[in-house]
Amino acid sequence: LVNSDAVRQDVERTERHWGGKFRKIYNGVAPIEPWTPDDVMGFRKHEGIPSDALVAVSVSNFYPYKGHEELVEAAARIVQAFPNVLFLMVGRDSGTMEATRARVRERGIEGSVRFVGSRTDVPDILRASDLFVHPSREEGFSNAILEAMSAGLPVVACDVGGNPEAVVDGETGRLVPSRNAAAFASAIEELLADPGKRNVMGEAGRLRVTERFSIGRMVGEMESLYESLSRGGR
Repeated sequence: LVNSDAVRQDVERTERHWGGKFRKIYNGVAPIEPWTPDDVMGFRKHEGIPSDALVAVSVSNFYPYKGHEELVEAAARIVQAFPNVLFLMVGRDSGTMEATRARVRERGIEGSVRFVGSRTDVPDILRASDLFVHPSREEGFSNAILEAMSAGLPVVACDVGGNPEAVVDGETGRLVPSRNAAAFASAIEELLADPGKRNVMGEAGRLRVTERFSIGRMVGEMESLYESLSRGGR
């Protein structure tokens, strides 16, 4: 059982397998209902986020492969053109947080990057943000991306793993080469500069999750799989 074509390809490359046994069931996520502007402003005030800030949020634990290095380098480029941008980094330290903090200090962008640690209110953070950024260098199939799309956020992510199966480049966000801070920065700047495009892409992403990546769809496909197996199906 795999949750993306990318994962299937990885299994085929690295493990013994019989192709007839593969089943693909995409992950599903719960809907995240949008907030009113007053709700957004109330949350931002509580968190000390300026009301006029352009908030780009990343939800990812600090593993080496998650690409925080490229995100910081991109941020250092972006703050020159968008001094009111704020990058929120959500996630626990899994080995690279201190190195990421040090890189932020080296680039002199401490005022534009905030480390918020592990949070239990990630849906609220997403609803109060303008853009989701995901610089990970490898992915199987990212629930974080699906949740961001469910919250109506356009996504800038690397063109790796299962990301192209979730994000439609130019429709629900932008896909860029991995380990390329310049390309990542350019895609983020494109969306920061165009609120209309952000809104259109965000709504397209929300609709895509509703139609293709809902929990109901995932559960239904899982039930069908078990039912077919109980009847001796393949």
